[in-house]
Amino acid sequence: LRHSKEIGFLSGRESAAMIKAHVEAAYVMGEPFSTEEEFDFSTFKHGERMAEQGQVFLKERLVPPPKEVYTLHRKLFGAISTCVKLRARVACRKRLAEYSKEVASTQSP
Repeated sequence: LRHSKEIGFLSGRESAAMIKAHVEAAYVMGEPFSTEEEFDFSTFKHGERMAEQGQVFLKERLVPPPKEVYTLHRKLFGAISTCVKLRARVACRKRLAEYSKEVASTQSP
């Protein structure tokens, strides 16, 4: 929650319902990255689970999400939705680690 405040997702004055929805949304979107194994998207109900949180966000949000992060979340949600439709099995954590390593190697010290 501290990081969420630092990057502007939360103001620090949110209701308990908003905090709970924020944490649950993070768990839902992070679930494909929570295992070293391939994640089976065929049974992942992210849309339904996020819709529940979305209702709370609409009523309770005190500050809009940062523009850059909002754009990233839309892209991530779209990529996950595509994997669900394709019933894909992807080692998401491994792919993220590989990509992070590649990006880090291209950045100057």
